[in-house]
Amino acid sequence: MWCVLHRTPGASLSDLKFLDIPIPRAFEPVILHDERLLRSLLTDSSFSAFAEIPNPYILWPEGLRILLQFGKLVHRYHLQNACTLHLVESVTILVSVRQFYIDGNILRSAVQTENVEIMKLIVDALVEERRELQSLVERHLSGDELASLQLRSKTLLGYQAHTAHELLKANGLELCKRVDRDNDDPWLVYASIRESREMADLLWHCGFQDVDDPNAEGYMSLMFCKDHEFADWLISHGAEIYRRVLGTPALHLMASNVDLSFNQIRFNHSKRSLRTFHLILQDESQDECDCPCSSSGCLAITCLFVELLHSHTKKLVRIPRSTSFTF
Repeated sequence: MWCVLHRTPGASLSDLKFLDIPIPRAFEPVILHDERLLRSLLTDSSFSAFAEIPNPYILWPEGLRILLQFGKLVHRYHLQNACTLHLVESVTILVSVRQFYIDGNILRSAVQTENVEIMKLIVDALVEERRELQSLVERHLSGDELASLQLRSKTLLGYQAHTAHELLKANGLELCKRVDRDNDDPWLVYASIRESREMADLLWHCGFQDVDDPNAEGYMSLMFCKDHEFADWLISHGAEIYRRVLGTPALHLMASNVDLSFNQIRFNHSKRSLRTFHLILQDESQDECDCPCSSSGCLAITCLFVELLHSHTKKLVRIPRSTSFTF
């Protein structure tokens, strides 16, 4: 119902009833934008039973503020929905209340909007969190605990932020009281932004300057990358192409993941994409594969074309004899 409200701005109660849409009493203030009605409903037992803010209120910033003043709670999904619907004012309100930590899902929602203002709001909120976190760990953790976080000068915590929170909690400290803490799992910053170079630039210039930040299994953002242009961005900002996980270099893993067709390889002539393809083509490092075609290990270009062929087996792909690859 709240999606209908968003798509039909200015709709009255009679308009929605005509559409045979049931209107819960708690949502009437949103439709009418009636602050007085909302305040009166907040004393009603049917509405006061709501601990969390009903989703439709993200469409009405004034109502959202009133509900927050009355102690109603918000969660990550409120912010994700506000991002998806390009509700800049509501995004501003929701990041300011700080009842949850910014996570990778919120970053992805911001990237999907392609709205620079929303992306900046989310990055600024994340940066503020991480700066406060870093300040706390530097003041309160022991030398050994700090060493385990591998802090770098002028670089904000990435994947290790979760460990930092856990260490602080073990010492009886916390960044601040958060309502939504059930899903505070660790996540890789640059693997969470849908290969958006615009978002990557924002994050880099705000202090997330370790693109090789590994997860618990040792995998880095480059190893999950599916886009040649974004791979070039990561490599140009310090991603190590020869770092290995289970004997396989990062470049090989990226080549195996890349989402390309033969036509894209043939016709995508962007400088970033070509630089990455050249790197794969010319690289002579080998993984620890022992397959019939590469008894001494596969090259990155082998990984790329094996993946291309595998992804097109159901499409009966044929490469025309006239096809030539020129760089």
